[in-house]
Amino acid sequence: MINVLYVIWSLGLGGAEQVVISLAKGLDRNKFKPFVCCLNDEGRFAEEVKKEGIQVIALNKAKGIDFSLISKMVRVIKENNIQIIHTHLWGANFWGRFAASAAKVPVVVTEHNVDVWKSSLHFMIDRFLFRKTDCFIAVSETVRNFYAQKLGIEKEEIRVVYNGVDTTMSQGHNVTRSQVKASLGVKEDEKVIAVIGRLVPQKGMAFFLEALREMFNANLRESNANGRGLDKIKVLIVGEGPLLESHKSQVASHKLNDKVKFLGFRKDIQEILSITDILVLPSSREGLPMILLEAMGAGAIVIATRVGGTPELVQDGVNGYLVEYGDISGLREKLEDILSTVNGSQTIEKTTMDDGRWTKDEGRKDETRETKDEGRKDETRETKDEGREDEKDLSLKKIRENARKTVEERFSLKKMVEEHEGIYDQLIG
Repeated sequence: MINVLYVIWSLGLGGAEQVVISLAKGLDRNKFKPFVCCLNDEGRFAEEVKKEGIQVIALNKAKGIDFSLISKMVRVIKENNIQIIHTHLWGANFWGRFAASAAKVPVVVTEHNVDVWKSSLHFMIDRFLFRKTDCFIAVSETVRNFYAQKLGIEKEEIRVVYNGVDTTMSQGHNVTRSQVKASLGVKEDEKVIAVIGRLVPQKGMAFFLEALREMFNANLRESNANGRGLDKIKVLIVGEGPLLESHKSQVASHKLNDKVKFLGFRKDIQEILSITDILVLPSSREGLPMILLEAMGAGAIVIATRVGGTPELVQDGVNGYLVEYGDISGLREKLEDILSTVNGSQTIEKTTMDDGRWTKDEGRKDETRETKDEGRKDETRETKDEGREDEKDLSLKKIRENARKTVEERFSLKKMVEEHEGIYDQLIG
């Protein structure tokens, strides 16, 4: 049995935190015994981990530089016979490597983002601590290239392990879409645009809200709101953070209060994704966003900014859509294009929860017909509508299918866990 200690600041809503939770819960318990050590408090998702019989240890770090963290972690390592330490994010990567070195235990470090916020001092420390690192993981090629350049090392010295999600989590819920919508104050016939994440500058919420303002205002001027289906839209903003009040003021000043709902911190992300037609991720930087993986696996159409590792996941017009960060008109136009398509000849054939199980809106009969007539329908439409601009884009249904296939084949939880297990095995020898 190999005892693995995951070290992170706290078990909160962020993507790195969800990776730690997924790894701890997903390890083969016949070979590995996971522990989680939080530098601060346990965090809101600690109970989810504890229910799986995994011990969560909170060190309750003091403000400022707290050197006692090293001795506390060494004690945790010794008392639980830890054989591998795996750290995530700056604070854990810093303190965890010193503790691992003191305890003479192999340490794995994962970097989750293109951390442009770091100062030259941060990178000097990172370069020093790299010598004490047994395996350095990046969650995307973009993150690997960034850290190889900043640390002055060959990129081959950094291993890429993509984040992964369990697509079966979007199955077997005991509530229907209608029930979820009703519980959130969303009307049955309203399309849902969701933005999920911490309300911090990096996440680009102000940029998204400006695009939203332009979309509604432009269509009101054109008296075309109903034509584009904008009268039946609800925008859900999920998350909390220091910019919450600022974003609420922005929504009020744009006169969007009737369209936008702030839901705050939520644990029922899968249920929210089940009613989400379009998931927008307007970030200024990302590593490999977990929320995109979850949304694509759950059947939402995703629109994301072309930053960080996102283009390694989203192929524009194939399994989702990409826009440039800060391009308000570009984001607005993409939202309008999708919504007008939904309001016209196509629908977003969402995966739904019916009688506690997920089913296709189109039904098995249509799926069978598609299988039999594969290609014939598209060929006929191309012949009839030759030259139409929308022929260049795949149907929304096909984009959703491609998105789910991408997640299942390249970004599954099983694949992520197995790659980590292989690394742990190599380190133990």
